[in-house]
Amino acid sequence: MTAQPYKTDPWFEVFWKKYPRKKDKGDAWKAWRSLKIDEKTFMTILEALDWQAPIMRKQEPVYQKYPAGWLRGWRWMDEREKGQVATEEKRSKCVTCDGKGTDTNTGALCPKCGGRGSVAVHQRLTRLPATLELK
Repeated sequence: MTAQPYKTDPWFEVFWKKYPRKKDKGDAWKAWRSLKIDEKTFMTILEALDWQAPIMRKQEPVYQKYPAGWLRGWRWMDEREKGQVATEEKRSKCVTCDGKGTDTNTGALCPKCGGRGSVAVHQRLTRLPATLELK
């Protein structure tokens, strides 16, 4: 099969690039399409992956969700638990899109920053205090 229809959705490609376990892309594409992702949901998914991906990477692969299962389970809606590891990152303006979040020629989302206009330049993992209330 030479044609891969999932390559036509830049948001899916950003999700796929960010998700830590690269398994069963076709099924993940089907799950993605069935959700009819809007921009707000897409940004929520990216924010969830910012804190969930480092946790998933520390797990044994057998315990990591496949991307399709993560999408079908609406795992971007999960809440952080007290004391859970969080990602702190500094961000700088994306040089690819000059901080606009979109390609100036095509108007599509910037593949480097995923439409945010900024990219992570440093990541540090910290343990959250058990008393900290997360929103």
